[in-house]
Amino acid sequence: MLGQYGEAKTILEQAKKELEEIGDRLGAAQCLQSLGDISYMLSQYEEAKVMLEQAKEQFEEIGDRLGAAHCLQSLGDISQMLGQSEEAKVMLEEAKKQSEEIGSRLGAAQCLKSLGNISYVLAQYEEAKVMLQQAKRQFEGIGNRLGAAQCLRSLGDIRRMLGQYEEAKVMLQQAKDQFEEIGDRVGVANCLHSLGEIGYEEECFIEARLNVEKAKEYYEAMGMLNQVAECIHILDQIQEASAVHTQPHSIEVENLQETNLPLAVEGQGDSADVESQESCGCCQIV
Repeated sequence: MLGQYGEAKTILEQAKKELEEIGDRLGAAQCLQSLGDISYMLSQYEEAKVMLEQAKEQFEEIGDRLGAAHCLQSLGDISQMLGQSEEAKVMLEEAKKQSEEIGSRLGAAQCLKSLGNISYVLAQYEEAKVMLQQAKRQFEGIGNRLGAAQCLRSLGDIRRMLGQYEEAKVMLQQAKDQFEEIGDRVGVANCLHSLGEIGYEEECFIEARLNVEKAKEYYEAMGMLNQVAECIHILDQIQEASAVHTQPHSIEVENLQETNLPLAVEGQGDSADVESQESCGCCQIV
């Protein structure tokens, strides 16, 4: 993935140079915008901000309101990633307004989704739910399956944070299926990650481990090292919690062995192991 971005940057930089030489200001601004978007995808936020601010100014100078709105939206998303929530909200609300004025339904829906995600990060769950449900409907209305699936995944995560695990699992499984259908591996991995966390929280450790391991494999294949590290951390937590969870059963078995009840121990040990995984009633591997 990193190699593909590097190749794209080289092509865009050359195209931008050639377009500037022939006086194509619109084309040059679009290349600059794309370069900023690539830096954003690579988490190079400061570099992305500089490029997108320059592109926004160039779009405004030539009267391209759509291009300027897209840059403002991306700048809002960057501010969100940098933890500057209030600044991000101002930018995204303005970008949403501009998108609506010029009839860009996609841009407006994307801004609404980002605003919903900000509310989610700020633990304003009810407000986030309203925005994300609206954005999901708007994406569905224009046939944007990726945007709709991303909203569904966020709605599932909100249910998880509220402890509504069954509803969360249904949403996340549906979102995962949709991501698989459209070939979005990042979306699939994120859903598996969330499903693994639910399994951990419900003490369904086998389910949790398998889902997080699957997510880790996806992230590794895409070179997403921060997400890989998160998965490793969660897997360590699952291992520790699983060991603590089964420890009382081991102590009980040892005590029974000391009383010379091998047959009873054998039956009780088996049932204890089954109970430790089945008591939550949620161990379904996706």
